[in-house]
Amino acid sequence: MYNKPTDEEIYGQELDMPNDDYRPPSPHKNKKPLPLWLLITLGVVLLFGLAAGSWMYFAGNNDDPADTTATETETDQDIPEPDAAAEGADVTANFSLESTRSSNPRMEFEYPDTWTVNEEGDDVTLTSPAFRLSTIDGAEVDNAHFKLYFRQGARDADSTYIGRGVATLASEQIEYSNPATGQREETFLQFFGLDATNNLSFMMIAGNFQLSPGDTLGPDFGRDGDSYIIVGGYSSDTLEDDLDMYQVSPDYFRSTNAYEQAVDIIKSLRLL
Repeated sequence: MYNKPTDEEIYGQELDMPNDDYRPPSPHKNKKPLPLWLLITLGVVLLFGLAAGSWMYFAGNNDDPADTTATETETDQDIPEPDAAAEGADVTANFSLESTRSSNPRMEFEYPDTWTVNEEGDDVTLTSPAFRLSTIDGAEVDNAHFKLYFRQGARDADSTYIGRGVATLASEQIEYSNPATGQREETFLQFFGLDATNNLSFMMIAGNFQLSPGDTLGPDFGRDGDSYIIVGGYSSDTLEDDLDMYQVSPDYFRSTNAYEQAVDIIKSLRLL
């Protein structure tokens, strides 16, 4: 009979073997499948969860850029100043130019078509559209306008105001845009307060006179018949004298569209 050799006889030593109590793992048994209704329920819940998560993601990251930009723009930009003309505190800056020639004094000039020109006797008067005005003493004038007054030779009534005029600001040199032959190309625009330098009542062309604050032209200025009296300021129909103007602050006087348009009219003068 054949006897199987032992490990000691084959390998020269006894081999270690697993303990006698070792048992190999039992094969897996097939699990029972989940019910169909449970699988459907889990699928629906999963789909709703994905849909909700997607909505929250896009809602938080895709804000309307136009709305964001508008908010930032409104925050960053300065609030615009109110339109004085729209609120009735100034004349409009929109107009067309017209031109005219007067016979006495003999001159040509351009003016906005929103202004009114009146030639009567030896005087030419231009008035802007009406607007609301606050004087330096706090009075409110609802139907004020800017007035320009032209004539040759000062009358007694004119000399009264010219003599009371005290330069509030230094003279400003301006240039005529299209001077006539023999007319100076440049002139000085003067700014006068009435009896003091703390107000500004009227502006006036004074040829080659260059004044400093506190200076005066004196009551005899322009008394000769060849001198042009060219005066402007804030007025109204309730003021009777041609050179009687409202007293306003120096800063306000030169801040309006009406003032700028008046200066442009003066610059367009052609003395014939």
